[in-house]
Amino acid sequence: MRQNNKQSTPKRRSQRLIEAKASKKKRLPSPENAFRQTIWALPTEILLLIISNLSLPWKYSLALTCKSFTELTHRSTLPCLEGEGLIELLSTLQKNIPSVYFCYCCYKLRPFDPNLRWKSRPHEETLSKGDQAYGETPNIFPRIHWWPNGLQIDHVLFPEQFRHLVSNYNICFMEANLVMRRHFHGFSHGISLKNLEQYESCEDVIELQCIKLKDGCSYTFYDWEDTSNTKTQFSGDNFEALQIKKNTWRFFFRSIPKIIDNKLYVARFFTITGPLVSEELLEKVIGSMSISICPHLTCTAYPRCCYIKHKLPGRSRDCLSVQPREPYLQDDGEAVEFDLEQDSCPVCITDYRISLDQGISDEETNLNISTYHCLGSCQSPKDELWMSFGSRDPSLRRLLSSRAPELDRGSVQQEWHEAARVEDEMEVAGDMV
Repeated sequence: MRQNNKQSTPKRRSQRLIEAKASKKKRLPSPENAFRQTIWALPTEILLLIISNLSLPWKYSLALTCKSFTELTHRSTLPCLEGEGLIELLSTLQKNIPSVYFCYCCYKLRPFDPNLRWKSRPHEETLSKGDQAYGETPNIFPRIHWWPNGLQIDHVLFPEQFRHLVSNYNICFMEANLVMRRHFHGFSHGISLKNLEQYESCEDVIELQCIKLKDGCSYTFYDWEDTSNTKTQFSGDNFEALQIKKNTWRFFFRSIPKIIDNKLYVARFFTITGPLVSEELLEKVIGSMSISICPHLTCTAYPRCCYIKHKLPGRSRDCLSVQPREPYLQDDGEAVEFDLEQDSCPVCITDYRISLDQGISDEETNLNISTYHCLGSCQSPKDELWMSFGSRDPSLRRLLSSRAPELDRGSVQQEWHEAARVEDEMEVAGDMV
């Protein structure tokens, strides 16, 4: 019996040690339990004082955590959460919920598939209606438009393919927001950067004569038709290299986005190639197109036939002219002076480059317009950089009197090309491995 007792004693001691260690582990509080014990250790008066200093969205957020906080916040007596408060709460909640986005149009959390393109979603049509969808909160969901001015010189009638091409000159805030949400929070929280890529092209023979010339040309509103079902021709990256047919005008548009230093950059390249024509005919083509550089500037021309009895507008005596789309006022009420020699817009963060080449040897006209835009982090429609592009309310347009050092004039173009160069080098290095 003693021998058996001696053999069993070590086992009993070992068992007791194991049980003691396990007991100690059980007594160690988890971080969540420690926080819960800490906050509930506070007197009720202190908790009520903390709650009273919270803004309404955060009172709602606290009330949703547990029944005890629901009672302390008197959730049943809280006013209805709407407007800015609702936006603040739901836009914060979306950061922790995958495959869900907060819609700034209908103020709801909506499910989405991160693998789909934004423009293929059923709700996108509602958002594309613009300001009419906001109800009592206009400008909360602005869009960036690069559409030509509605007021144009109707010299040349362009094909429907061209109208469809320029109708894609816009960026919806939700599209930019979801792209940046994926960048900040991961795959299931947003959509691919490729959603903002665009490649459009078309070509056609254009009659270079004033379609409404009777007693002289006149300004008329362009009659935009529904081109939603129109498809433009695209022949791949080598489209520009294809031989152009006689008397044919070719239009090629590319939009290439990049994320640089947690900001969304978009570069747009518009190329027009046509036959060698006189300066007057070229002015008619460019004036009728009025290609938008940004929401505030337009590249246009003023054919002299419109000003037989009138003086040409200032700074428009050359074949090409960059003009503000409308007057813009500073905070002091004075009009913004556009220094067209700077190749930058003073209202939004846009750099541009324009070149016109008429080659006698190849008998071609080439117009290239390159624009570079910094849209910011796109976390809210009221972000300063986004507002400088998207706001259509004159009272909300502010002159950016001094850009940040990293966004100085010309730096947007430089940053975009530097990022493109680094990407090319990484791609070459990857192919060599």
